[in-house]
Amino acid sequence: MKTAIGGTGLFTIVIVLLLLVTAYFCISINYTAAYKVSDSIIQQIQNDNGVNTANIRQVLSETKYASSGKCNSGDDTGWTAFMANGTVVYGDDTAANYCIKKIKVPNSTDELPDMYYYRVKVFYSIDVPFFSRVPLNVKGDTEPLYTPEDTIENGHIGG
Repeated sequence: MKTAIGGTGLFTIVIVLLLLVTAYFCISINYTAAYKVSDSIIQQIQNDNGVNTANIRQVLSETKYASSGKCNSGDDTGWTAFMANGTVVYGDDTAANYCIKKIKVPNSTDELPDMYYYRVKVFYSIDVPFFSRVPLNVKGDTEPLYTPEDTIENGHIGG
């Protein structure tokens, strides 16, 4: 009887460890995919010297990105929410595929032109019970851009 109870305890420990390792792999694979999408959007913004939703839409279609989430939550506000097709989401931004925030770099002199950098937020999710409802996102920043030229089809991005 003592051996059977010890075997059951060991079996339980092995199952729990397998679940933890599997969860870690699920999270890391999805995070890596979301990071690649974020990096692709950042590269496109830098190549265009600003936000061009038509080019970002093409990048998203190449990467087959379709996750969505909420842009403005709690203290994290000021995001412009976008759908994958490039349209701006107004009002309830829970269905946004990606979010962009335009941030002005402080300038102590008037000799330099205005510099901005863009912060990009993309979403990812995991299909594991109890954790699929947790909002997960990846954020990344562009390099500072001098006088960026934004081309947004339906809406605007603040600065």
